[in-house]
Amino acid sequence: LPGVYKFAQSIEFRWVIGIFIVAFIFMVTSLATIPMTTTISHTIEAESMRRAVTIARGLAQNNRQAVIDNLEVSVSTRTAEIEDGVSVAAIISAKDGHVIAPVNLRQQDAENAFFREARREGKEFHKALGHSLIGASTPIISYDAGRGEQTAIAYAIVIYDLSAVGIRTEQTFSLFVETFAISLIF
Repeated sequence: LPGVYKFAQSIEFRWVIGIFIVAFIFMVTSLATIPMTTTISHTIEAESMRRAVTIARGLAQNNRQAVIDNLEVSVSTRTAEIEDGVSVAAIISAKDGHVIAPVNLRQQDAENAFFREARREGKEFHKALGHSLIGASTPIISYDAGRGEQTAIAYAIVIYDLSAVGIRTEQTFSLFVETFAISLIF
């Protein structure tokens, strides 16, 4: 406190109060930015998970008949590949795991760990694959006369990259500046 008293003696008291108010606003805004960014990041991750599943469902639905008819040449992942944030879109065989589509990966073994996990799961499946990737898988179901039940014959898989839609450093700084400006105005 002696420094504060010395500061108050050298400058008018109203300026001392003003400086403390601005410092307090700056400190509170800085500390409030951390939970806001965390909350926004979690919200973006949850929404991206839902978006990846929706894209995988659409991919499965668009290619269902071609996969059932065993027309691998007609299977396409283009509708999913053009979506923002999609880094990999593929359809893999449930039987042996080979890639049916896209064309550039056709007839190759699915060496991706998520691809194998999706096949083992056997149902709609999604999970975080690291810091900024989300994997989503939807089975393409067909009636198997030999078993007498519905079974998965292929899987539509989407790997979604959060960095394309996530909050960036510039956005965090912008959030801080906007909050700070609003606080100063009030």
